[in-house]
Amino acid sequence: LQSSCHVAIARAMIHCWRIVWCLLGAAALAAEAAQEEAVSLPSIGVAFEPFVWLEHVNLNSGHEWSETLEAFWFEVLRFGRDPRAPAVLNLTNAARGSAAVGKLGGLRWANVGLQQAHLPFGDELEIGRHPSQTLRGEIVLAWPPAKIPALRNRLATHGYDVQKDDRFRGPFGNRFAVEAASTKFGPFVGDLKDASLPGGDTEGLGIRALRFDVGPSTASSICAFYDVFFRAATETSSSEGGQGRCVVRVGHSQSLEFHESPEGHTTPYDGHHVALYVNGPAFVETYERLDQSNLVYFNPRFPQFRYDTLDDALRFNEFRLLDIIDPHSGRHVYQLEHEIRNLRHHGFDPLRHRLQLQQQEEEPPDLRTDL
Repeated sequence: LQSSCHVAIARAMIHCWRIVWCLLGAAALAAEAAQEEAVSLPSIGVAFEPFVWLEHVNLNSGHEWSETLEAFWFEVLRFGRDPRAPAVLNLTNAARGSAAVGKLGGLRWANVGLQQAHLPFGDELEIGRHPSQTLRGEIVLAWPPAKIPALRNRLATHGYDVQKDDRFRGPFGNRFAVEAASTKFGPFVGDLKDASLPGGDTEGLGIRALRFDVGPSTASSICAFYDVFFRAATETSSSEGGQGRCVVRVGHSQSLEFHESPEGHTTPYDGHHVALYVNGPAFVETYERLDQSNLVYFNPRFPQFRYDTLDDALRFNEFRLLDIIDPHSGRHVYQLEHEIRNLRHHGFDPLRHRLQLQQQEEEPPDLRTDL
């Protein structure tokens, strides 16, 4: 009887080990497949790796769309109406319906150059929380110099107080700064006059930078975060008053800027987010670093997207993070939701043709001789 028991136990153990090896083999194959897919992700040469394009900022815009909002974005600033927004709204609400969570009342996408403001409103998930959002800092708009005077006049006509340095506050207290520029801001070198988002060209040339107010003694830690997790090009400096500044370079001439200030220490975060594109290798490597530190974020407002594994991130061509930490001490220093996309993301479709043309131009000539 003992012998029979030993045989049965041995067979059971062999069976268990076979299951373990099968599971390990499946996991290895899945990891290998994810790595092979990652290798195929497109990249583009930019001055400041790995970020290639700051694409949009998302600002919740209240319980309902108002005449004031309509006039500000589309008459005063003359942003373009992106026709893709209704389809995205439908997909989001379909996913929310399946997840049995509150629906989104509406969505506007306002384009300026090759950047956007995503403006959702009537979000049932934000009832009692943040129906409207205010960026903790300012949005830096680029404008043709000859058209800035007319912009000032339109702002004044609609009751917006424009400062001498062309700064003003828009709806919900969002701060804007206007800078003179001569070209759009995208992931390509050269003339971008023929590049545009759906909805057509706009008077403004784009969003050159987003500037954020952060607390005292945090700028160097924020730069370290982007250094360690993204391998990004960063710069730190201090003002005459000793307040620190961190600049994260994006693509060719865009940036995320973090300025230490008393306001940055006290203003609560309300959930606004930014979207940036990164090159293929950085997409995979950054996801893995963030995942190891439990910093990959799932936003319940978008139940259709989860990023529990690298395979998930590759399937959606995006992932998110929320918390910025000091990578050396682990200290939490700031919150800013980032939507990180690779160049296969459908949002890159308006520029994909130009990317393909550039890649063709960069391919080495075929030196083979047919015999």
